[in-house]
Amino acid sequence: MFIGSLSPILITELAEEKSSYYNIRSSTSSQVDVPVWMVNDEWIYETDIDVSPALVGTDLDDPGVNIQTLEGDTSLVVSDIRLEDLDGIKTLIYVLTGGGNYEGDIFIPSDVAAPLIDGVPSWLVPDIDGKLVGDLAIERHVRVSDLAIVYQSQSIDVNVLNIPILGSYAVGLITLEQAYSPPIEQYDFPIEVGNNWLMNHTESTTWSGQSSTFPIPPPPPPYTHEDKFEVTQQGDPNVPYGCADSIRVQQVNLTSGLEKSFNWYCEDARHFAWSNEVILLGMIQDLKLKEYYEQTRPGNSLSLDWAFKAYPPGFDVDVEISSNINPVFGEFRFEADGIEEDFTINGQSSNTNFIVNETHDDSDTTYDVGTHGLIAWDGYQGLGVKTLIIDPNAEGIDLVTRSSGVVIERTRGDETIVLTSVTGFSAQRGDTLSLSFPVQNRGISPSIPTTMEINGPGGSNSFDINTLNAYDEQRIILDWDVPDDQSFGFVSFGFIVDPDDLNIEVDESNNAGATPQIRIGASPVSLYDLPLPSYTFENYTIDGSQSNDPDGGTVTCEFDIETADGAGNIWHQMRYSEDCILTYYWSDDGNYVVNMTVIDDEGDRTTVPIIAVILNQAPYVNLISDVNEVKVGESVTINADNSGDVDTILPPDVAEIDIVWDYNGDGNFDSCEQGAFKFNCTLTPEIEGDLTITATVTDDDGAITASSIVIKVLNIPPEITNILAKNDGNDLEKDERSFWIINEDQEVKLHGTAFDSPNDIDSLSWTWSSINMEDNSVAWQLQDSGSSSEIDVSWELSGEYTISLDVVDDNSIRSPEEVRWIKVNNVEPTAEITSTISTIGESMPITLTGEVSDTQSDIETLISCWDIDPSVNSNNNGSSNDDCDYEGNEMMHSWDKSGTYTVIFHVVDDDGARTIKQLDIEVTNQPARAIIKTNSESVYIGEDVFLDGSKSTDSPGDKESLAYLWDKDINQDSNGDGIKDNDIDFQGANFTPQFLSEGIYIVQLTVKDEDGCQKGETRCVAQITIEVKARPGGPIGSVVASIEDSLGIGIGIQALIFIFICLIPILLFAKGRRQNNYSNKQGWQELDMSIGYSAPMPSAAPVTAQFGLENNQQNNIQTQNQQINSGPPIPESGLPEGWTLEQWSYYGSAWLSQQQEESMAAMGTQTINQIQQEPITTQQENTAFDLLTNLETNTSPKTDPLSAFEDDDLDF
Repeated sequence: MFIGSLSPILITELAEEKSSYYNIRSSTSSQVDVPVWMVNDEWIYETDIDVSPALVGTDLDDPGVNIQTLEGDTSLVVSDIRLEDLDGIKTLIYVLTGGGNYEGDIFIPSDVAAPLIDGVPSWLVPDIDGKLVGDLAIERHVRVSDLAIVYQSQSIDVNVLNIPILGSYAVGLITLEQAYSPPIEQYDFPIEVGNNWLMNHTESTTWSGQSSTFPIPPPPPPYTHEDKFEVTQQGDPNVPYGCADSIRVQQVNLTSGLEKSFNWYCEDARHFAWSNEVILLGMIQDLKLKEYYEQTRPGNSLSLDWAFKAYPPGFDVDVEISSNINPVFGEFRFEADGIEEDFTINGQSSNTNFIVNETHDDSDTTYDVGTHGLIAWDGYQGLGVKTLIIDPNAEGIDLVTRSSGVVIERTRGDETIVLTSVTGFSAQRGDTLSLSFPVQNRGISPSIPTTMEINGPGGSNSFDINTLNAYDEQRIILDWDVPDDQSFGFVSFGFIVDPDDLNIEVDESNNAGATPQIRIGASPVSLYDLPLPSYTFENYTIDGSQSNDPDGGTVTCEFDIETADGAGNIWHQMRYSEDCILTYYWSDDGNYVVNMTVIDDEGDRTTVPIIAVILNQAPYVNLISDVNEVKVGESVTINADNSGDVDTILPPDVAEIDIVWDYNGDGNFDSCEQGAFKFNCTLTPEIEGDLTITATVTDDDGAITASSIVIKVLNIPPEITNILAKNDGNDLEKDERSFWIINEDQEVKLHGTAFDSPNDIDSLSWTWSSINMEDNSVAWQLQDSGSSSEIDVSWELSGEYTISLDVVDDNSIRSPEEVRWIKVNNVEPTAEITSTISTIGESMPITLTGEVSDTQSDIETLISCWDIDPSVNSNNNGSSNDDCDYEGNEMMHSWDKSGTYTVIFHVVDDDGARTIKQLDIEVTNQPARAIIKTNSESVYIGEDVFLDGSKSTDSPGDKESLAYLWDKDINQDSNGDGIKDNDIDFQGANFTPQFLSEGIYIVQLTVKDEDGCQKGETRCVAQITIEVKARPGGPIGSVVASIEDSLGIGIGIQALIFIFICLIPILLFAKGRRQNNYSNKQGWQELDMSIGYSAPMPSAAPVTAQFGLENNQQNNIQTQNQQINSGPPIPESGLPEGWTLEQWSYYGSAWLSQQQEESMAAMGTQTINQIQQEPITTQQENTAFDLLTNLETNTSPKTDPLSAFEDDDLDF
């Protein structure tokens, strides 16, 4: 890359008539002074790190190793400004910190990598084709006054990533610390092109860390360097940030003459724009400025100024310190002289002065005593720095021709370089040399215009020099085209300023100067022997030892070698040879370009390309088997692991060679158990005889190698290979004992496979059998034939069984018997209650139905039952919920009492497995229904009304316990509780009230079962309206009615009584005679000889229970009594409803009389006429005495027919 040497402020073309031999121009330039940094100023650099120099002499210095340049970004930040003690002097320094992360490709062949990786077997280490990453941390201490480096440390942590199998590998963590005394002045401010200085400094180095790859040298003792720094050119370094007007400074080791580093200083960025230097372990770091983050300069930034640019020793220097703000309190520092003075700025500026001593710096030059940065600092970010030049000749006018400042550029073809002590000063015929001759006024007074004379191979010329102020410089630039006939040898140019002494100077001894000796010569000649083609990994030698330099001297050679690493990456390696002989090898075949460059003493170079032809090596294959004979069905493995290709270039996870197998002898590749292209081939021969197995390998270049091995195959008996059991296409489950698990009657498909030679396999005979393991009974046995067998079987009984299978081939050779085990589980029956009715009334029958199911073999033996009361173990067997109150799938039952009843439906199979289903039946109470029957709803005052409540209904279970509660008149509050219709005037099924006053009466019957009669329920309440009338006939009628009501004697009978009153004595006499005839009458017919009362005739049939009879016995009794009727004749319509013959015997006459009276009343006929017309029907054998006697019986004192059932202890 060509970088312009000058960026002139002024270029003036000189008169061409002065020379026809040179191209002449002039320029002036200015000096660049030391910058001021602030905390948090940051610079970002694009960074490349070349690690290859660190590998020289290590195990990685191998042609197969390819380590690419590491790339990344480096950051440098000013983290602090502080005072430190340097050799007893308090010195203000900047602390820079930073670092970066870098990454590059790396390839290391496995044979090179294996010894480097500890703890991993060498055979396990693959080719490493991964990423080399490095983390770099930097700390650097820089002197504020001149940016000299005081101390720096560098730590790099290197790892290799993406390694196959291993993943990653830590190369090492290495730290290098370097301290310099005195600090290294990379820039001798103020700097300009042509400046150069020498430095002797002692470097103290400390190494730490560890690495198995990079050898860490032992800490060396402090040693002294002598380096030369040269400002070679000014121009554009072509970095991303810009910095087009930068100054290049190179550091040269005077001992070796080699360049150690170079820096392009950028005034705009206050730091270097491009740096190339050797860092730890010899690695080369290249940094190019990418970003500069400048901190805002505070208002209290300080500036320093004084009258002259340079002062001779002994002069008084008046320093002015100024700031944009005030007040400012700070310290003025001239550290080299030990001056530390406080200052205060209360106005525009503050002044301090000192006398210049002859204080040398550590950068030796021929043109000054020393340059020192003077500092003004407020202790924080307020900072100002300016360089003071101490020059003994800094008086008046002093024009200086600086020989060391001559800059020579050489253009050869399209390449232009700056000749320096590093490159050497040489040229060839046809080159163009551009020489820049500097003139500088190092005095303090302006010079007057004068001339410069330049003498060279082309003659002598004079050039005008303008007025130069203090330390101004003017350059005369002369271009010389080296003639084609220029003789070999050394040439130089001399120049002198002010040859006519037009200026009165302080020192005229420095007015003349000269360029370095420039050697004019020729390019060296490249001669070599072209080697014959070689195979990979064989040494290939290029002999260029016959190369020479036509102009004399020795030559060396540089070889730029094109090569490929183990991953196929093309890259270049450099090799240097003093005798121009290169011995090298390549790991892959191909045609590679080797550029051999011959270099002579003057640095002239000649490059020739050489094509190295490298041939491929064929792959190799070796087959190994542990056996040489096997039986049919036995596998044999052929191992080809000892096969490969030494020069295959493939990714690490790809085999070096491709391999195919052929064991069928048809020329086509066959697949092995491992696959078709594996290096181990396992196969199972099926045919007896010799089996030839051939492996063919092919490398990445298409080269092929084949090898074969023969295996003898023997006959074998058949062998059962597998027995499978499936149901519905799915494998049967197994328990922990490896028993298959199925259910009774579950169909199982048994599938057996066997192995035999192909000529036997289709004729195999199969025998299947299953035996109960408990009683050794045979469940089944089946035969089959063919290459495999498949049968469908099932088991009817639960238990554990064996399944046995044996196979016989057509030669009667039997296989070993194979046995499997199966557990047949009983399937529990299922039961469901299908009835949906779960609610029923008391005493109402309900029918429940259920369904049961089981496997086909158990269905006939199922027993299903109903347990209607699971709380009671009715059969005294098992539990209380397994009773068989009803057997079968259907039951009918009823419950007399309300409540929730649990019904259990259960089924049991032949294995005793029981399934239970439960249903809750809700039995609801049926409200009692009150019903009132009566003989009349209209009566006369004082007349009894027979009210029959026994016809009220309820469930049979509740009927016997019904309570009958009568309220005689719901419009009267008899119990005084304020509620008229809740009186309990009578309790019992029948109620015979009488009413003593005329009116309408409502009689209410309330019936209650165990749940009572709920509020709002109307069915348990009945009412009847009774009309009570006055008797017809006034008082007499009332008396008659009273008698009739009281004694139950009708008006007709009253008349007869009156007639017979007169006959009472006679009747009493007759009665005495008949007394004994009635002594046997029943208790309820009890009579008294005296005039009294007997039970009145009921208006309805008496309750049969009073006769000691159940209702269901009534009809039989009636039938019997018809044959012994002792009462009046029975009406044609039969006995009254509910009457017995016995009742008729005693009450029949009264009933007939009553019926006749009611009939007469309905017809509107006078009662007395009815009586006169009413026939008195009696039995024929009755006498008048009998009639009277019966009347007396019927007129006994009034008695309640249900009085025997009255409950004195009322519950309501």
